[in-house]
Amino acid sequence: MEALGLFVLSVDESGEAKSKCPAHFELLGREDRHPSFSVNIDSGLFGCWSCGFKGIFANLVQYCLKQKLKREIPHDEAIAWIRARGTIQRVERILAKRPVETDTTKLVNEASLALCVPPPEWALEDRGISAEACARYGVLWEPDRELWITPIRDHTGRLHGWQEKNKRYFANHPETIKKSRFVFGYQTLPEKSERVVVVESPLDALIVWQDTGEPCVSTYGASVSDHQMLLLMERTNNVVLFMDHDAPGRKARDRLIDRWRGTGLALSTVDYRLLEDRFRKVVRDGLDPGELWSDENAYLLEHTIPASIAAITLGR
Repeated sequence: MEALGLFVLSVDESGEAKSKCPAHFELLGREDRHPSFSVNIDSGLFGCWSCGFKGIFANLVQYCLKQKLKREIPHDEAIAWIRARGTIQRVERILAKRPVETDTTKLVNEASLALCVPPPEWALEDRGISAEACARYGVLWEPDRELWITPIRDHTGRLHGWQEKNKRYFANHPETIKKSRFVFGYQTLPEKSERVVVVESPLDALIVWQDTGEPCVSTYGASVSDHQMLLLMERTNNVVLFMDHDAPGRKARDRLIDRWRGTGLALSTVDYRLLEDRFRKVVRDGLDPGELWSDENAYLLEHTIPASIAAITLGR
């Protein structure tokens, strides 16, 4: 992937290597700012949940080499390019050298973040986040590589790992951590909350809280596990789904509404399209809470749509 110019942001526990989608600009007219593209390191199958670009690895080679060389790449040339790099045997040797990490509690502790500091003023201004919000959620800064550090803690507050990111880089530490077991910001929730807002990105949780004052947490992505929902139900019976305005976000929203309907949990969601009339805003695909102004976030949360009529109002 890196030989094709695809920087690998992370590899999750299921073997999906995440990167920015190379076809986004051609298909959607914009760069992939919120990477939704991945390649399975076992099968070579790739896909982008946002623009629909997908296929076998040879197709990816054909596309990337075409962009680089400015000519059509025959299938057999792509296969030869792959074979020239050692392919499976080389990958197996690399993976064999990787240490197997399973018990995250043995890999990290509070001292692991000893060299991290509060985010500097310039980084706060660049991301639109306040120092107060960082202190509330425990977000830190790694100064040597200029990375945002968002701790991953369990419901008791124990540190199990962290995410590190900037505009060019993203990784989980340790790589094997199962984020589906954790809810970012859980420690900020009162014992009993009137309602809790759920977003995908940890840093977006900070922005929604500072914009609206509403309790807000993140599920580390659009995929929300039953375990995460049960944790939230210990704090509230009213959850607002503020997912990103893209295909994965809408799919996750609809799945959650179907999954938890009739359980006693009051679910509602936001409708980004309301911003078009109220603020004359162009609501493009891929918009997320972290890109909205404070009055826009507040307006959407003031006009949430109950799950009971979401399918009718928002469509499927």
